[in-house]
Amino acid sequence: MTTRASALSALLLLSACAGGGQANIDPGPMQTDCAADHDSVGLSGELSTLQHGVDGTATIIDDCTIEIEGFTYDGQGVDTRFVIDLDDSFGDYTVISEALIPDGPYEDETITVPLPEGVTLDDVGALSVWCVPFEVDFGSVVFESVL
Repeated sequence: MTTRASALSALLLLSACAGGGQANIDPGPMQTDCAADHDSVGLSGELSTLQHGVDGTATIIDDCTIEIEGFTYDGQGVDTRFVIDLDDSFGDYTVISEALIPDGPYEDETITVPLPEGVTLDDVGALSVWCVPFEVDFGSVVFESVL
């Protein structure tokens, strides 16, 4: 009986992130016109594909902007956003985008995500395509130095 209840709970969690309403989380005003002198500028990595077909290459292009090239996502998650954290645990993440709500799925698109005011590259170690209400990582990347 316990196994059946656990399986049902897991199924409900996964299906909940597959459609539904949107939360109202405003990342706030975004930064513009940034320098490119932080040590993290130029770091890049491939998004893991965990759920909903997430794929793409994320690159830190200046002191306040991350660009995702070849971004693919089926658009079916609940209140899905780009979030950052210092590591890939996303235990203390910061939302850095509006909800990813396209007219259809994202297919090989280039998405530019400016950091909100008050957030710096010192706060960025990893990026995720994140289901906010259920705290589920659909695909993520850790920005690591190649030094």
